[in-house]
Amino acid sequence: MKILILITLFISASFLFSGCSISDKINSNKPSDIINSSENSFNNDSKASPYDNSSNESKETQIASFSTPLKSGSPNRIVNIKLTCNKINEYVLKKGYTFSFNQIVGPCTAEEGYLESEIFVNKEIKYALGGGNCQVSTTLYNACLQAEGIIIVERHEHGRDVDYIEDGKDATVSYNTVDFKFRNDTENDIKLFTSCDDKNVYASISKIE
Repeated sequence: MKILILITLFISASFLFSGCSISDKINSNKPSDIINSSENSFNNDSKASPYDNSSNESKETQIASFSTPLKSGSPNRIVNIKLTCNKINEYVLKKGYTFSFNQIVGPCTAEEGYLESEIFVNKEIKYALGGGNCQVSTTLYNACLQAEGIIIVERHEHGRDVDYIEDGKDATVSYNTVDFKFRNDTENDIKLFTSCDDKNVYASISKIE
């Protein structure tokens, strides 16, 4: 009889200690802990874009720059140049990819605000929407020449001299006809900057680290 009582007490004690152990495991995995763990994992995986200037993880270093003077005081020409600069400015070209001026700028239309200005057609001066674009492509082309690892893929000269760059260093463009293209063979993605004031057209290139 005493042996039976002792066995019963032993079994009860075993269940009691076993229950405490299971309860502790459940409490250690309470829902709030699981949620916190998920949030930490999400924050670690959700990093800022490498092109976000506010991110401390990215750095931009200028590797080339060039400018050309605005010899013509034509207001229409300046309007066109500024519109085109805005389309290219801060464009990111990934490593190994090719930039196409015509693809990025697209056709120059009145709906976008382009005005008629001087262009060269078969060495003759004519007027068309977007006149002045060639100065942007020329300025960018000369900036590219300064950057190691940027390969010129397509470039054409005007049929006559232009007044904003020395002979042989221009890059004419005409949508669906002639383009200016270059490939980013550097070790980094690059960012293009283009702008215009009332005196000069500017182009610079920075690498993103």
